[in-house]
Amino acid sequence: MGVKWYNPEVFDNGLNQIVNDVDEIHLIKAFTIGDSYATVIGNSVGSAALAAPDKVLGDQPSGRQVATPQKNTTVSADSATTDDLHFALVDTVNSKVVAVTDETTDQEVTTGNPLIIPPLNWKMNQPA
Repeated sequence: MGVKWYNPEVFDNGLNQIVNDVDEIHLIKAFTIGDSYATVIGNSVGSAALAAPDKVLGDQPSGRQVATPQKNTTVSADSATTDDLHFALVDTVNSKVVAVTDETTDQEVTTGNPLIIPPLNWKMNQPA
């Protein structure tokens, strides 16, 4: 699963932007490049906190990545079968969306049910 979008500061500061600033991961109903922090948070159907040890910077075959672990939480809002789900990394201190990637199942979720956010690798590849 490839990352769909990075905040321009990620390009300026590298993956350390994720390691240093991200404090939550959200499952969101929809995403369009340029969506504001408020829009992304408004589309959230579940989230989990990310602490410093949860964000592991390292190598991957074609570049570098930040790995985030599985997080278990609860669905906070319903999604519909027509929603195009995504995962979003956010910096709540500065109200900033840092990175967004696809959630590939687009499985409908219901408020109150368990939500398992899988381990993810947020990759930055070397140019081909």
